[in-house]
Amino acid sequence: MSKVIADAREWQSAQTQIPKRSLLAGDACRPPPRSELIRVFTDGAWNEETSITGLGWVFLQPNGEEITSGQAAEGSVSSPLVAKALVIRSALDHGLSLGISAMIINSDAQLLTRAINSQAKIKEIYGYLFDINALASLFSSISFIFISRSAKAALRELPPISLYSL
Repeated sequence: MSKVIADAREWQSAQTQIPKRSLLAGDACRPPPRSELIRVFTDGAWNEETSITGLGWVFLQPNGEEITSGQAAEGSVSSPLVAKALVIRSALDHGLSLGISAMIINSDAQLLTRAINSQAKIKEIYGYLFDINALASLFSSISFIFISRSAKAALRELPPISLYSL
């Protein structure tokens, strides 16, 4: 038991050390950063019987025009909350690969958005929250917003946003 506790403490102390981003040779291939504020809508669906989740996200320009979208499927997912965390992590990865530097992530997972914004620690998704916060630190501006499922469709009709409207 002492070995397990020591290993867990070692793992936890390693997790709190977020490496500083340095310019690597591979970074030269990255597209230049996009400074406009991008809206990202995420959603995940989880099947309890199969433990498979479907993930989806869409990136919108400030004028509401779609930039890109993505989807993925993951197996061995333990809960809907894990599915929602996976989709946010995937959307952050996608945004970084596009060179986006400022975005608003919209999710219908209220508990998750609260946990991200307050830096709360939830056992079930601790590792995912760490990943999300580490990835979020690479953006110049990022917000995580809860939005109800019913309001998602109406949001596509919102007026353009700017970095100054936050």
